[in-house]
Amino acid sequence: MNFNGLLTGLLLRRNLNGLLAMMTLAFGLVAISKAENAIPNAFSQPPLA
Repeated sequence: MNFNGLLTGLLLRRNLNGLLAMMTLAFGLVAISKAENAIPNAFSQPPLA
């Protein structure tokens, strides 16, 4: 059995999954914060012409 290749493959796969998860999480957080900023502004402030 090639433990080295197996370990490298597992680490690579885990890192790719973690990277994807972190990117998705960061994108979601940015989208949520933008929505939270936009919703009160839309109701409380008149649109800036």
